[in-house]
Amino acid sequence: MRVTHARNLARDERGASAVIVGICIVMLFAFATYAIDAGALWEDRRNVINASDAAALAAAQEYATGGNGCAGVDDTYAGANDIEVEEVVCEPSNITSLGGFVTVTATAPVDYTFAGIIGVLDRTVSSTTSASYEVAQSVIGLRPFGLCENIALQLQFAEGPLRVYFDPETQLLEGNPSLVCPDNPDGNWGLIDLDDSVPLGTPDLKEWITGGYDGSVEPGLIGGDTGFRSALSSAIPEIVSTTGNEKPFCLPIFGGSDEDEDDDGTDGHGANATFNVIGFAAVTLWSFEWQGSQDAYLELQLEDGALCAAGEAGDFPAVDFGARTVRICDVDFADRRSEC
Repeated sequence: MRVTHARNLARDERGASAVIVGICIVMLFAFATYAIDAGALWEDRRNVINASDAAALAAAQEYATGGNGCAGVDDTYAGANDIEVEEVVCEPSNITSLGGFVTVTATAPVDYTFAGIIGVLDRTVSSTTSASYEVAQSVIGLRPFGLCENIALQLQFAEGPLRVYFDPETQLLEGNPSLVCPDNPDGNWGLIDLDDSVPLGTPDLKEWITGGYDGSVEPGLIGGDTGFRSALSSAIPEIVSTTGNEKPFCLPIFGGSDEDEDDDGTDGHGANATFNVIGFAAVTLWSFEWQGSQDAYLELQLEDGALCAAGEAGDFPAVDFGARTVRICDVDFADRRSEC
């Protein structure tokens, strides 16, 4: 009797274990399917955010350079960043030549792998991104070549690269001898001390020429050097553009006040010079001569489509030389869109 009872008890325990194992398998399967489908949901959400970000930035950049950003640019860039995007809505706001913003909403389906087994239906995910553009009020990544305001204005109307000579007594600008920087003491362009350090050092200048200054610069008085530094010739070739390999960058523009026609925006000579920065311009450099002040030149072309990197919010309005800053100003928070 005792043996039979023990055998029956063992069979009962095996049956209970089988039930527990079965329940655990079901739970493990449920957790696995949840992890797989939750991961798919997260990935699809991340992809659609990338799509709306890229589309908004592309549309804003198009508006910043006078185009129609919502006419196909949003679809192209959204689809390139998420091939599953089904719908893209693009809405421009306050579009002017000086600034505005555009809002892009992208929607994509989420196809669950296992969730349907337990009755969870497929769904969609969406992301809304607003990107703004404006005249550059402050810029990072500047190169330290300051251009006279009149030179920058002339570049706006040029059809190609023009040579800006350093020495105003040699040639102000090739083919444009009437273009002047009224009272500039030493040249048509000078080296700007972007971090206002004393003295303006060659190591800093080389780093700024090749990689751009990582600080934020806004309009206002800033130190510099109107003299000529041949020691920097090794850095210049790294930023020269060639056809198919254009290297746009931004420069500070110096100029005088509207109240004083004789003020060209500079004061002092050599390392004691100061520049009145009034704006920024995006350019490409196509050739240069760095030997001797009379023969030295920069061959520059204004780049309307090359956008400067936005710095901190500027306190002074910059003069418009075609440089624009573009940034994402809102993602999925409609109440913050007024800040764009």
